[in-house]
Amino acid sequence: MIIKLELLQGFRKVYWNFLHNYHKHVKLDMEGVFQLGIKTNYMLDHYIFHYFSSYIEYKDELLRSHRETIDVLSVPIIPLSASMAVLPIVGTLDTYRAKKVQERTLNQIASLKLQKIIIDLSGVAFMDTAVVGHLFRIVEGIGLLGCKAIITGIRPEIANTMIELGIPFTEKVDTKATLQQALEEYK
Repeated sequence: MIIKLELLQGFRKVYWNFLHNYHKHVKLDMEGVFQLGIKTNYMLDHYIFHYFSSYIEYKDELLRSHRETIDVLSVPIIPLSASMAVLPIVGTLDTYRAKKVQERTLNQIASLKLQKIIIDLSGVAFMDTAVVGHLFRIVEGIGLLGCKAIITGIRPEIANTMIELGIPFTEKVDTKATLQQALEEYK
């Protein structure tokens, strides 16, 4: 990219140097030289504009493609049996990612016809208050599909946030301290 810009700048310098030397030896009228320079600059600027527009569109599409891949990989539903799966959530869970978790989880539950899903939160580094409420709505959506949600690995910070928000989580969903406990109980 930068090399192409340097090439265009180099071309422009060589071109103007050529016109300068040509004018010295051939004695063109100055009006013709300026008109030629204006046309050349217009064409080069037009090329640069379209080149960068295409380059930016390409990069945007590449970033969009990478984001879609990351979205798919950030919600890895792992089937354990024909009716049960695990959804390990790792990293920061923000509102955007919570929406992706919701979409992908509900779609996978429907397509795999799951009856139980274990959502493991032990790897969640941070979850803001809006996301805790959203997580509760995801669990309700899972229930609407006829699937039972089991939440494991709730960290003290998340439990504290749920208490402060007054979310009655335990009425709607089973909770276990660890993924291992849930797997042992639901073999």
